[in-house]
Amino acid sequence: MATPKQRRNEHLARNARSAPRKRLIGALTGGPLGLLAPIVAVLVWAALDGGWEEHGLQPEGGTGALVTGLLMLAIGVGFPVGLLGAMLARRLRTSRGASWGDAATAFVGAYLAGALAAAVVGLLFVA
Repeated sequence: MATPKQRRNEHLARNARSAPRKRLIGALTGGPLGLLAPIVAVLVWAALDGGWEEHGLQPEGGTGALVTGLLMLAIGVGFPVGLLGAMLARRLRTSRGASWGDAATAFVGAYLAGALAAAVVGLLFVA
């Protein structure tokens, strides 16, 4: 029969073994979601506001080309930006002593980094 201290130590050891995998999953999902969410919101707004043609957003190859471009953007830019954002968020969390878990910190940091990258790219196209 295990004592409460042994059960607690086993639980902490299990969490410590699964933490890197959770951080990686959080980073690799948060970055692309943060990058694509503002872009998809603009495309939905343009579709509801008179169509893509009126705003000059109709892609040359149709919707398939748009989906392919967004997937390429999510993989080529979203993954690296998400990993960078997760790393910076983890450093900030450890310096501030926050009580969030590793996976939540990685996801939120990656999401914010992706959203910031989408905002910067959007501002470059507007200017």
